[in-house]
Amino acid sequence: ALLGVACFSVRPVLVKLAYAHGIDPTTLLALRLGFAFPFFAAVAAWHALARGNGRVARRDWAWIAILGFVGHYAASWLDMAGLQHVGAGLGRLILFLYPTIVVLLSATFLGKPVGAREVAALASSYCGLALVLLPSGGTGEGDVLRGAALILGGAALYAIYLVGGSQVIARVGAMRFSANANIVS
Repeated sequence: ALLGVACFSVRPVLVKLAYAHGIDPTTLLALRLGFAFPFFAAVAAWHALARGNGRVARRDWAWIAILGFVGHYAASWLDMAGLQHVGAGLGRLILFLYPTIVVLLSATFLGKPVGAREVAALASSYCGLALVLLPSGGTGEGDVLRGAALILGGAALYAIYLVGGSQVIARVGAMRFSANANIVS
């Protein structure tokens, strides 16, 4: 888990380095997903061979495709586009608000209760973000508010992926869902 978070946090630094060499978000994302595709295809094939090809409902395949596009492609594209306008640190601060969005979506659509701890965490997260963003007033490195909005949009799409994916995973399994959602992206 620590290695995963560390890699997730280093990614924007690598994206910013790529931008210094003139690459655009779409090309960078295509390279990233193109390199990842064979690994996810291998996992999907291994899972099918090792576990068998249990039937997956068409509705679940449709949700896997939709959530794969939303949660991996669109969310990543918004994040990378936002990094053109904000620094890597601010970008991660904004992106790591996705758990608060998950709490709100889970309460709204899945009926999961929001307790006092969750409310305090939500308030703390967004107050901290406001403290960082308000002094910038849209000036500084590029258009800070535009970049922040793009990254927050990516965080929201990733939260939708997590909440929606939890329902599909319960029916098809985590490995099958993750491998195929990433193949779609």
